[in-house]
Amino acid sequence: MSSLLKSRKVPTESGGLTTVIAHVSALNPHDAQEKATDALDALRGLLNLLVNSSRSINPFADLTAPHAVNKFRRGAFQTVHLPDGSLASEMFWYEPRWQHDHQSVKFKDPDDYRKSILRWWGKIQENPLRDHICAGLLRYCRALDHHESDNALLEMWGALEFLTGTQNERYDITIDRIERLFRDRDHARLIANHIRHRRNQSVHAARSLESGESDAVLIHAEMLVSRILFFCIKEGANFLDKSELFEFLSLSYDEENWKRRDKLSKLFFQYQKR
Repeated sequence: MSSLLKSRKVPTESGGLTTVIAHVSALNPHDAQEKATDALDALRGLLNLLVNSSRSINPFADLTAPHAVNKFRRGAFQTVHLPDGSLASEMFWYEPRWQHDHQSVKFKDPDDYRKSILRWWGKIQENPLRDHICAGLLRYCRALDHHESDNALLEMWGALEFLTGTQNERYDITIDRIERLFRDRDHARLIANHIRHRRNQSVHAARSLESGESDAVLIHAEMLVSRILFFCIKEGANFLDKSELFEFLSLSYDEENWKRRDKLSKLFFQYQKR
């Protein structure tokens, strides 16, 4: 394998990298690589979610080269092996965005952080919204793997649409739903509209994010997406499925309307029992 990597001029330095082994059942090497990558990226999504949520705006971002937001990223290549350790196929999968020039994550208390990660991961596995959360983590993680801020922003907005169930809806419905998860809804709406505006400029006017604003825009986009991911993880047990989540995010703020609906509901069931 080493000779194959050298012939393709793939860097094999392992400084700062950790070997990860994923065990999967698959039809062929390509299927195995896809399943293992999805499982790893879902876990990376959670790890990055926990780390990125405490990230602050870098005032010197325009003085440095573009770099991915995520700290936990894939290494240079992946290989697929049989249960006995031998290669399942004489090939490897190369990750062109693997280079990581920023400082690595260092934990003051690794054992405590390990317990915290297992606790969060356990909440996801037992969650009725498990599949929705994992799919959202994949989108979140892969969006912030991009070194290019425009690509990261486009995919983060896509992750927000997916998590709020508004992929085929107007942008204002996406914003209406995400603002419900914030105490200061007006502030959240302003931020969401700004992210939407910058996203549309990139798509429709081919106007890229300027280096001086890209870090702030991505942090605000991350704030929106991480809020609904954390909400789904913490509160998912209250929902039967994602359709109930979307219904919850669409509920009216009008308290009088709810009182009226409650009165009509009681009348309906009373009538049915007559």
